[in-house]
Amino acid sequence: MSLHPTVGVAEDSGLIWKPSKLSNTSYEASIGLAAPDWTYVSGGVQIGLESETPGGRVRAPVAFWARIVDQSSNLAAIRAAREVNFGYATETGVADVAMSQQVKQILTDSLDIEVRRHLTLQYDRNGNQVDFSDLEQSLKLTHVPSGAAFGLQVSAEPGLRTLRPAVTLEKRFSSHLKVVGTLSNITSTQPNAAVRGRYSIRW
Repeated sequence: MSLHPTVGVAEDSGLIWKPSKLSNTSYEASIGLAAPDWTYVSGGVQIGLESETPGGRVRAPVAFWARIVDQSSNLAAIRAAREVNFGYATETGVADVAMSQQVKQILTDSLDIEVRRHLTLQYDRNGNQVDFSDLEQSLKLTHVPSGAAFGLQVSAEPGLRTLRPAVTLEKRFSSHLKVVGTLSNITSTQPNAAVRGRYSIRW
């Protein structure tokens, strides 16, 4: 069960209701409210129904969640958004706070820069310990006329004991087609290279 569900907000009422089927023996539903006239603040409860086998013993894990989103910086040359998620799973006794930030800025007529940061702090009630469970930071420089981009990413293992740097090259051929090449684990003796393409259509 995720501590930070992706939720749907009913128009006008502010009611959040999103049921989903995870598998043939696993279901969950997120129920909550968005603050009136301020849809960037929301919170609620997530209830699950899980069974290892059809007709077997059913578990009903419960998790509480809250989300705060700030998009106050939304100017012509710079756009910034910050998000804080809180979650607590009653079954496991694990709580976490996830903080993320995204900043896009126009440097020149042809160059854009984008910076992303994400940090998750986790508390385990059973072990009575606090630790960093997730850390990511990335920088992306885009040459707008050509659709080419260069990116640097750094992520960390839980506890921040090991850093994993990566380099990304991206080329957008049209509004529908994009190709991305990634070289990860570049500080190890066995770096990983991958190339992927994405073609999308909207109608």
